[in-house]
Amino acid sequence: MDQLIASATTELFQFHGLDLVAAVLIVASVWQIGHGRRSGFLLGAASGVLWVAFGVLVMSFPIILCNTALAIVNVRSFVRHRKVVVTDDQT
Repeated sequence: MDQLIASATTELFQFHGLDLVAAVLIVASVWQIGHGRRSGFLLGAASGVLWVAFGVLVMSFPIILCNTALAIVNVRSFVRHRKVVVTDDQT
């Protein structure tokens, strides 16, 4: 049993936990944006940076390229985001 736990822990943190933290951040980002919070874009950008670091570790150019673009889009969205007020006429 101890060997199983050690093996699972080793595989879980094979990439220093970057993939796990990035996944948690992207879920939190989507949740924040879904609730109209601007901070979700920063979480998305942070997740993108972690995914880029993960891509470097696994030497995957597509992961690096795609998540660099997504991080840039998230920063741009953070800068341009304005609170949208919904009125009764719009619902």
